[in-house]
Amino acid sequence: SPFYWPWQNKPPDNVDYAIYLTKRTLRNKQRHGLEEYEIEALTNLRKNLSNKWDIITAQAEEQVC
Repeated sequence: SPFYWPWQNKPPDNVDYAIYLTKRTLRNKQRHGLEEYEIEALTNLRKNLSNKWDIITAQAEEQVC
């Protein structure tokens, strides 16, 4: 499973960014761990990727451990 590395040459897609933000929320259980624009982006991604959200969450949890 690919990890999100911001310095790779390829731009991240929405799923990669969703996994990255989900991992950050798992690491920082308080919502203040994300900036306001990141919270908005995560909310929008959760809505737009609702059919994949279980997979995104599972992958983020696996990568955090």
